[in-house]
Amino acid sequence: MTHSLKKNKNPLGKKFLIGGVGILLLLGSCFLVWENIKFFQKEKDLSSIINGYSDQINKLQNSNQDLKEKIGNYQDPNYIEKIAREEENMKKEGESVVSFVVPQGKEKLGDNVDSPNTFFGKIINTIKNYFQKSF
Repeated sequence: MTHSLKKNKNPLGKKFLIGGVGILLLLGSCFLVWENIKFFQKEKDLSSIINGYSDQINKLQNSNQDLKEKIGNYQDPNYIEKIAREEENMKKEGESVVSFVVPQGKEKLGDNVDSPNTFFGKIINTIKNYFQKSF
């Protein structure tokens, strides 16, 4: 009889042991899946940061190249002369500098073409009025 009681306890103990191991495996698998999801999210975040830095590096490299070209231009006497003439209004000996100054309040030629007081302004206004009435 003792022998038969041991057989009855073993299947119940084995069931608890197998169930416990199964639960531990399930929890372990869930933990690994959760950590894997967190890992991929972190990888995605870092990848976007790296792409942002790559874009910044490209912009800085382009800017650096532009600056190197400007440095090269400043070593060219013709470029320096061009800048001096255009931006600083400098001149060579014997040359005269001519500047045109537009008085304030006066408009440039052609700016007031559609003004109703000019010939073309009257024509443009007539055409505008025609189309506004038509549609």
